Amino acid sequence: LFHSWFARFTFSRAHSPRAPSRERAPERLGGEALLAWCQRVTNGYHGVKVNDFTKSWRSGLALNALLHCYRPDLTGDYENLDFSETMNGRKANVKKALAVARAMGISDIPDENDILTPDSKTIRLLLERLRRVLEGTTDLPTPTSCSDHRISQLYHISEAEKKASFAYINSIFEQLQRSQQANEINKIKEQREADSAVDYSGVKEHDSGHRLQGTNGKVVILTALNLLNCCSHLRSVEKEICV
Repeated sequence: LFHSWFARFTFSRAHSPRAPSRERAPERLGGEALLAWCQRVTNGYHGVKVNDFTKSWRSGLALNALLHCYRPDLTGDYENLDFSETMNGRKANVKKALAVARAMGISDIPDENDILTPDSKTIRLLLERLRRVLEGTTDLPTPTSCSDHRISQLYHISEAEKKASFAYINSIFEQLQRSQQANEINKIKEQREADSAVDYSGVKEHDSGHRLQGTNGKVVILTALNLLNCCSHLRSVEKEICV
C-alpha cells in the first residue's frame, strides 16, 4: 500500500506543472509594496513562498521565479532548477538567477553569498532594481551597453580596465573630431581664396583696347570695385599718418 501511494505521489509530482502558465507579464499596480509585488509575481511557482527579504530567497527559487515570470526567454524552463534544497542546489539556482540579471544589463549585482546567507538590505536593493527593469519603469540598457557587458564578461575584463579602455577610445574619437574640424576649416579657407581670386583668362583684347565679354565682364567690374576700395583705404591711411 505504501509503495502504491509513493508511486502515485512521485508520478503526480513529476508531471505537475511547477510554474504557472501565463500569456503575458503581470500588470503593474501603482503603489504596490515591494514584498507584495514579489508575492503576487511568484504566486503559483513550485517551492516558492515569499514572506520576507531573507530566508525566502536563499534557495534561489524565488529569484528565478520572479525572473521567469517576466523573461522566460532568458531563464529557460523553471522545471530545470534544482529543488533538492541542498547547498549545491541552492548555489546553482542563485548563480543562474544572478547570471540572468547580468544578461539584462543590471549593474551592481551582489555576491551569491549575500543571497545564500541572506542579507536583507542587499536582497531588497536587488529586488528594487529588478522591479524597475522588469516593469519597465526605468530605461533598459541599449544593445551596445549589453554587448559591452557581455564582452567584458567573456574576456574577464575588470571594471577599471573597461573604464580605461573607454577613456582611451573616447580620446581617440576626440582627436579624430578635432582633425576633421581642422580639415574642414582648411577646405573653407581654400574655397574662399579660390572664390576671391580673379580669372583673367576669359578677358579678350579688341582693336581699341579691352572689351568686357560675357560673364567675364562681371569679373572685371568686381575687380575694379575692389581696387577702388583699396585706393580709398590707402587714402584714409595716408591722412591718419599725416595727422
